Amino acid sequence: MPAMRPNRVPPADPGDPPLAGVAAGPPSAPHTAVRPPRVTSAAAAERAAAPYRAIFVNSTEAIAIVDPDGGYLEQNAAHERLMGYSDEELRGRTPAIHLGEAEFQSITAELRATGICRRECVSRTKDGRRLTIELSSFAVRDVMGEPVCYVGIKRDVTEQRRAAAELRQKFDELQAVYRMAETVARAGALEDIYAAALDELQHALHADRASVLLCDEAGVMRFVAWRGLSEDYRGAVEGHSPWAPDDPDPQPVLVPDALADPSLAPLHPVFAREGIGALAFIPLVDAGRLLGKFMIYFDAPRAIEPPALRLAQAIASHIAVAITRKRSETVLHEREQAHRLLAEAGALLNSSLDSEETLHSITRLVVPAIADWCLVDFTDGQGAIQRIAAMSADPADAALARQLQRFYGPLPDGPHGVSRVARSGRSELMTEVTDALLVALARDEDHLAMLRGMRMASYVCAPLVTRGRTIGVLTLAVGASGRRYTARDLPLAEELARRAAMAVDNARLYHEAQEANRAKSQFLATMSHELRTPLNAIGGYAELLQLGIRGPVTDAQRADLARIQRSQKHLLGLITDLLTFARVEAGRVELHRERVAVEEVLEDVQALVEPQIVAKGLRYRLEGGDPGATCLADREKMQQVLLNLLSNAVKFTSPDGQVTLACETSSDAVHIHVRDTGPGIPPHKLEAIFEPFVQLTNNLTRVTEGTGLGLSISRELARAMGGDVTVCSEPGRGSTFTLTLPAA
Repeated sequence: MPAMRPNRVPPADPGDPPLAGVAAGPPSAPHTAVRPPRVTSAAAAERAAAPYRAIFVNSTEAIAIVDPDGGYLEQNAAHERLMGYSDEELRGRTPAIHLGEAEFQSITAELRATGICRRECVSRTKDGRRLTIELSSFAVRDVMGEPVCYVGIKRDVTEQRRAAAELRQKFDELQAVYRMAETVARAGALEDIYAAALDELQHALHADRASVLLCDEAGVMRFVAWRGLSEDYRGAVEGHSPWAPDDPDPQPVLVPDALADPSLAPLHPVFAREGIGALAFIPLVDAGRLLGKFMIYFDAPRAIEPPALRLAQAIASHIAVAITRKRSETVLHEREQAHRLLAEAGALLNSSLDSEETLHSITRLVVPAIADWCLVDFTDGQGAIQRIAAMSADPADAALARQLQRFYGPLPDGPHGVSRVARSGRSELMTEVTDALLVALARDEDHLAMLRGMRMASYVCAPLVTRGRTIGVLTLAVGASGRRYTARDLPLAEELARRAAMAVDNARLYHEAQEANRAKSQFLATMSHELRTPLNAIGGYAELLQLGIRGPVTDAQRADLARIQRSQKHLLGLITDLLTFARVEAGRVELHRERVAVEEVLEDVQALVEPQIVAKGLRYRLEGGDPGATCLADREKMQQVLLNLLSNAVKFTSPDGQVTLACETSSDAVHIHVRDTGPGIPPHKLEAIFEPFVQLTNNLTRVTEGTGLGLSISRELARAMGGDVTVCSEPGRGSTFTLTLPAA
C-alpha cells in the first residue's frame, strides 16, 4: 500500500487558543485538522474556537492532548475520570505513566511515521486497575507539516473484551463438550472414549499429560488410558485416591505445586522423578457412584483457573455417563454372546455321542469367541489326568498346542490350575498370570518355555462335574487378544463346563446302553434259536401222532393234538418276532430291495389273512389304486409288515366290523392304508404303540395276545426300506395305519 500522507493544518494565529484548529472525531473516522475561519481579532478567534472547546470539554470520550515531545498538555474530564490522574499529576508526564514505556514508544513511533495510530492496549489506572483501552490518536500539524500536538481519544472496552473473552471461553467449552459428545456417540469401545477424553483435556486445559483411572471390582483405581506417563510412575501411584470409595459427593482436588503439598508427601519422590510440577484430580461420577478419576498433569507448578476446571468437570460428567452406558452395553452384549454361545454349545454337544469329539468341538467353539486358548483334561477317578484337547486362536501355535496335549499334561499334585481344580472340584480364576506362577506350574525348562509361549494373561479353570463326580477340567485362557478374565466371566465358564460334562456323561451312558442293548439282542437271538428247536420238535411229533403213524388216534385225542399244534405255532410266531426284533435292533436285517408290483403283494396278503377275517366274521374290502403301481422294497419284508398291520386290525376289530386295505400313489411314494372299525387309539398313545413291548391294553383281562413287538418291528423294517409306518386314529371310530414306501 502507498504510504499515507500526513494531514496538514494551516499555521495557527498567534492569538488562537490551544485547541484552535483541532477537532475530535469518532475513533472510526479519520481525524482531519480543521481550520476555523480567519478572524482579525483575538476575541473573534476565541469565539470561533468556542465550539471546538466545548466538544473537547464535554465529550464522553476520554481525550488528551500531548505536545510534540509527548508531554501532557491537557485532558478532558472524561479522561481524568478514566485514568484517575488530575491535571497537576499529569503535568510534565507522558502517557508512559499508565501505558508503560515500551507501549508509549511504539505508539509515538507510529504517530511520527503515519500521523495516525489506532490500536487496543492495556492501560493501568492510578489506583492500579488494568483496563483494556481502544486508542485512536492522530497528529495535528502546521502548514509546514510539522506536528503541533497529538490528540488521543480513549475508550474503555475492558468489560466488552471480558464479556467477549467469556463468550469465547463458553464457546470453546461448548465446542469441546460437543466434540466429546459426538466422539462418545460414535465410539465403538471404551478405549475410543478414553482417547477422545484425553485429547480434549490436554487441548482445552493445555495440560502436558493426562490419564484415566477406573475403579476395579475391589474398588481400587487402575490406569486404563494415559498420555506421557512412565510404567514406573503408573505402578507407584496406581490405587491412590483422594476420595473414599463411597464418597457421595467427591469434588475436584487441585494441586498447584505437587512437591509442596504436604498431603502428597509420600509421593513427592515419584513426582520429582516423573517431572510433575502440578496436577489435578477430577472425579468421574455417575448417578452418585464414583467410577474413577481424570488426572491432569503439568510439568511446572501452576494454578488451574475456574473456567478450565469447569470444562474438565463437564468432560468428566460426559465421560462418566458414557462409561456407564458402554459398560451396560458391554454387559448386555456379553449376556447375548453368552446365551448364543450356550445355545451353540448345547446344539454342538447334542450333535455327537463321541465324548472326545464333543470336547474337541467345544474348544473350536470357545476359541476365539471367549478365549485365546482352550484346554480339556480328563481324570480317571484314581488321580491321573489326561489331556484330551488343546487349541489356540493363533494358527501359529498349532505345534505348541500339540506338544501341550501330547507331552505335558497336568500333574495330579500340581499347586494351581487343572490339578488343583481336579482335586477340589471347585473353579479357579487367575486374573493375572505372573511369571512366578508359570515357574510354579512348569515341570521342566521346556515346559516353562511352552507356558511362556502361550502368553497367558489370565485364565479360568472350571471342573467337569456330573452326578457329583469330577470327570475333568475345562481351562480357558486369554492373553494375546488383550482381554482379561474377571469374576463376571466365571459363571459362563462354569455353565459351559457343566454342559460339556453332561454331554460326556450322556455319551458314556449311551455307549453303556448300546453295549447292554447288544448283549440283550444277542441273548434274545440265542434264546430264540434255542427255543425254536424244541418247539419245532413238538410240532413235528404232534403231526406224526395226528397222522396215526404211532397208532390209532381218537377224535378227542385229535382235538387235543390240534390245540397243541395251535399253541406251538403261536409260540413259534412269538419267538420269530423276538428273533426279528433282535436282528433289527442289532442292524443285522438283510434287505433285498427290488422293484415290487404292489397289487401282487396286496393279493398275497389278502389270501394269508382271509382265514382270520372269516373266522371272526368281519367284512373285508380291497380298494386297489393304480394296478401298475410299483415300489422299491424287500418283497418279503413288505409282506411281513402288511401282514402285521392286517393281523392287528383283525385282532382289535369287533365281529361284524370291517377291515379295509387301500393303496394310493404320489410322485415319489406308494401309500398303503390298513383301516379298521375298532375302538381307536387315544391321542397320547399314538407314538407309544410303536415302542417295543408296548400294548394298547396291558392288564390281566385283555382279550388280545402278543408280545407288543409287531408295530415296532413293522416301523423299523419300513424305515430300513426307506419308508415309514404312521397312524391316525379317533377313539371310537377306528384307526388307519399307513405303510409308505419309495416309488420305484
